[in-house]
Amino acid sequence: MAIISECPKCEGVVTIPDGVDPDAAVRCPLCEAEYPLSEALAAAPPALIPVETPAVGGGEAPDLDVWKKVDEVPEFDLEGSAAEDDVAKPFTGFDVQPVSEEAESAVEPAAEPAAAPVAKPRPRRKRKSKSAMRQMIEAVVGGFAGLLIGYYLLCWFGGSRVDLPKLPLPFLPHTMKKPSDADQPAPQPEAGSQKPAAAKPKQPKPRPKQRPAVGQPAANDVAPSPPASPDGPQAPEPRPKPLPDDYVGPRNPPSFTSADLGKALKAAHEAIHGQDATGEMTAAAYGKSRSLAHALAFVEPGAQLADRKQAIKDMLRDIAADQAQIDEVGRLAAGVLEDAGGPSGGILLAGTAGKIVRQKGLHATAIRLAGHTMSVVVMSNRPLPFDEQSSVLLLGSIIDKPAENLAGYGGSKPFLVWVGTAVPVPPAQ
Repeated sequence: MAIISECPKCEGVVTIPDGVDPDAAVRCPLCEAEYPLSEALAAAPPALIPVETPAVGGGEAPDLDVWKKVDEVPEFDLEGSAAEDDVAKPFTGFDVQPVSEEAESAVEPAAEPAAAPVAKPRPRRKRKSKSAMRQMIEAVVGGFAGLLIGYYLLCWFGGSRVDLPKLPLPFLPHTMKKPSDADQPAPQPEAGSQKPAAAKPKQPKPRPKQRPAVGQPAANDVAPSPPASPDGPQAPEPRPKPLPDDYVGPRNPPSFTSADLGKALKAAHEAIHGQDATGEMTAAAYGKSRSLAHALAFVEPGAQLADRKQAIKDMLRDIAADQAQIDEVGRLAAGVLEDAGGPSGGILLAGTAGKIVRQKGLHATAIRLAGHTMSVVVMSNRPLPFDEQSSVLLLGSIIDKPAENLAGYGGSKPFLVWVGTAVPVPPAQ
């Protein structure tokens, strides 16, 4: 009988065949390793020990070894022909009668089962091919229907924000709005009954606006409203933002960019130090300097502003180095301030500063003009860049009626100068 054991190499379960010498070499069917059979036998489990049991009825126990009876099994000669006596022996004791031909004919053969009818396959209908025109119409109609459904859903969930004009949709009230009377076209008169249209009254031509003086705002600090249009009223221009309570400075001042300041500086420099200039402070050169002073006093922050302000100071220092030009600047400045129509615009001053007064965020002093007995008040919302009793060359802009046009001022001067910049004048040698 075969024995179950384990392979000593792969530890897989193997069967040890009977009748093999323990010293013979064997091969594992799992890992194909070769080793002596004794190694596998050593790993085999121990054999069972038979126990004698008494036979039933007090007799001896039957011998269950059926393999010992194999030799006692009779052998049959299947190759030779059997004798008639041997064939008849099993049927001894039975009365066997032959069956006649009439009995055989009387036995009806079993009826054969009827064949099931075979179902014939139904012929498939041929599908008619659609014409190109029909396919195109179906595509257009399907696309239009898809767009309509998509728009309907968009209006349903999006509301009136996504409505298309003049496209009402059922069950959506916001698309069913009736056009107002203003949107209705005016009724056209019938042919033959047209009447000459009434002449429209002529609108008076608006007068040209008068620009206020430099630093002077319009009435009540409100921009003038534009003339009425014949087509209907127009929205008024936005009013300027109210100034904060602690604001100190000109009301409604003009505004200049850094580029505007650069153009004015170039024109003034060419008028004083250009190729055609005489090197003296002429009336034309002084006029260009006034334009530069006006732009400097109200320039807004911008690119290259610091460089341009430094160039202006360098130009003033060149003028301050010549006493003759200082006296000429004082004389020309007095002529501007004594204008009967009222001074305005920028100005270039040369003179001596008086006592500096600081009050309510304003810094002020009086400049006595060089070569003249006239004095003018100059003011700034920043500390003045010079000391008392010092000679200065100053660029600024004239503010008319400062009690109205300068926030923080409470005096009664008819005009004063808003400081742009100033440089000291070296003492005369």
